[in-house]
Amino acid sequence: MGQQFEQNLNLCLHLLRSTTQIPVIVAPAGYGKTTLLTALNQKAAEDLRCCVIRAQEITSPQLLLDKCLRTFGSSGDWELPTDLQQLLRQRLQQLKQANVTPVLLIDDVDQLSAEMQQQLGHWLQWQESEQFLWRAVLTTSHVSAIQPMQSDRLQVLSLGGLVEKEISGYLLQRLQAAGWQDSLPFTEKQLNRIQRRSKGIPSEANHQAHQTLMGFEGRWSLPALPTWNPPRWMKWLPMIPVIIAGILLLVFQQTINSWLSTSTDDHETNVIEIEAPAEIPTITVESDKVTSNEEAEKQELINLLDDLEADQLTRDREPVSVAQPDLVEVDDIEETDSEAGLEEVDEVVASSPRVSEPQQQMSEPQSKPITPTKDANWVMQQNAVHYTFQLMGSWDRTEIDRFVQHHDLQEDYAIFASLREGKNWYALIYGVYPNKRAAVQASKNWAAPLSGISTWLRRFQGVQQQIKDKPPID
Repeated sequence: MGQQFEQNLNLCLHLLRSTTQIPVIVAPAGYGKTTLLTALNQKAAEDLRCCVIRAQEITSPQLLLDKCLRTFGSSGDWELPTDLQQLLRQRLQQLKQANVTPVLLIDDVDQLSAEMQQQLGHWLQWQESEQFLWRAVLTTSHVSAIQPMQSDRLQVLSLGGLVEKEISGYLLQRLQAAGWQDSLPFTEKQLNRIQRRSKGIPSEANHQAHQTLMGFEGRWSLPALPTWNPPRWMKWLPMIPVIIAGILLLVFQQTINSWLSTSTDDHETNVIEIEAPAEIPTITVESDKVTSNEEAEKQELINLLDDLEADQLTRDREPVSVAQPDLVEVDDIEETDSEAGLEEVDEVVASSPRVSEPQQQMSEPQSKPITPTKDANWVMQQNAVHYTFQLMGSWDRTEIDRFVQHHDLQEDYAIFASLREGKNWYALIYGVYPNKRAAVQASKNWAAPLSGISTWLRRFQGVQQQIKDKPPID
């Protein structure tokens, strides 16, 4: 027997001997309720006298009383017309006086009629000297099916399925009950198969063991599939999607061709835009911040030249004056050769001739401010998608004017100011072009020295946004 089965059996014996409770074993069909009652009847000692009753065989209260009188050994003649209940009660009192506990074992009590269940519940309440005259153990599939017998004495016990360890003990007990005298005739592999197929249900495990002993354990086959002959026209079903796809291709052929041609034109346009001249570097970032080493070097060069001019002016105002050297315009020095430009300026200053007249004073050439015809208002009126070149930017407006004079710019330029780091920042833009390709092509035709400087190709949209977001200080 399995461990769980033994626990339930011992619990039932304890309840019968030590308490007045009536065990009610609840489990689905096939879980061993009948086996438990049989084992309980076999294991009962002399102090217990059991009467096993199958509810399917009891059709009337008289049959139940007759079965109990025969089992408990009544000395009266119950076959004569007499009160069977009174005879049974007297016999129960006699057994109680002899220290023998009568026990009624009813299998599937839920199959009794409601009237018989109510009558049985009344009989189980018989008492003598405040002690119940007999006990009972009931089995049922559902507790709700024995509502007419409900009382405080009912103790529900649930039976579960067999676990893997209990299969061997259960099968051995079944074989020994049938007269088997040898050890268990199943291998470990066969026991695992029985456990897997029975899912722990004792009745199903018993059936699988019987099949194994009969030699049918390997004869498992799938049921034959029904034969079905499809109609002949169904062989063309796979062609339907192909036909539909061909029709759609013919209907929308013109649309598909237009998509393909558009993709080809876009690819060609992209290839043309990539072909930019190597000698004209352009920057497309919409920001006025210094973002390259060349611009940083150019700014540093401008600061050095301003310091150099200031030192030279101080020395000229002393009693021994020197002639003014030829100033070198900052924008004549290419950004990629900033260090070489510094060396050339130092050589020009060192080689300048001395003037014998001490009264001669050097005066710094003043660049006459240029009033451009195009300013920020003109910039704001331009088409936002058009392009322009930003040639330079500076904190000093005179730097812009000198650049314009040096490169002899005419009417194609504009000067605008915007706020940067709390000060006005002046920028010079040149030209108006409808697209990037036209701007790059036009820059190839610039005359020297304008063609040799680094430029920034911008959209007017970015310039206008810069003026709006950072207006200058008046």
